[in-house]
Amino acid sequence: MMTYPNSYALLSEEELEYTTGGALDAETVGNWISTAMNVTMGVLAIVNVVNAIKKGQISSVLASVLGTGAGLLAYVNIANIGAVAAQVQKQYPEKYPEEEGTINGNLMIDSAKIYFSSLGGALLGVANVGAAAGALYFSFV
Repeated sequence: MMTYPNSYALLSEEELEYTTGGALDAETVGNWISTAMNVTMGVLAIVNVVNAIKKGQISSVLASVLGTGAGLLAYVNIANIGAVAAQVQKQYPEKYPEEEGTINGNLMIDSAKIYFSSLGGALLGVANVGAAAGALYFSFV
């Protein structure tokens, strides 16, 4: 467990920009990283599908398609939980006093509970788990 001293100061925006070498806020960096990761995974999935089709390995095609679907569904679920967290934080600022856009453990847990208790969230969650299980199954068949 990480502990902080009784008095500590967070870096100001100018100090953060100086120490990181540029204006790198977490939202922008996260978006660029996730976009690069999604493009990379998409290209790898296409390459795997093309190679599997050339070799006539249908189970490999299914594994690649289901793996890609599982990744996309996970991305959708995480984005939706983040949207729910923003709404919950605005609705209950006294319970989640963090800076807007910051998600702590309790806010994340509460937001995930709200999201997955809705019909759409539950269906997307089950679809995500099913796609991941199918990708694993067809990877080893």
